[in-house]
Amino acid sequence: MSKTTFKTFCVEFYANHVDKTGPEVYAEFEKSGLLKELDEDYEDLHGMGMEALMQLFDQYLGRKGDCKTEVPAKLRGGKCVSIT
Repeated sequence: MSKTTFKTFCVEFYANHVDKTGPEVYAEFEKSGLLKELDEDYEDLHGMGMEALMQLFDQYLGRKGDCKTEVPAKLRGGKCVSIT
């Protein structure tokens, strides 16, 4: 899967997860820096399951939940790190 395809998939899947439109989520990912992180940490992230990615995105964007997944180093940014 290409990086572009992966980012598109993440945006659309997350949009469904939070009941927003793709363009709204894209703008939020871009503003927060998450879109850039998806590109930079592609190798670490593209093998994760979608449930784990949704939890990671929720945490990154400060939405909710406890850390239950291993968060790649670049995405930690002072947020919850991971405790399985």
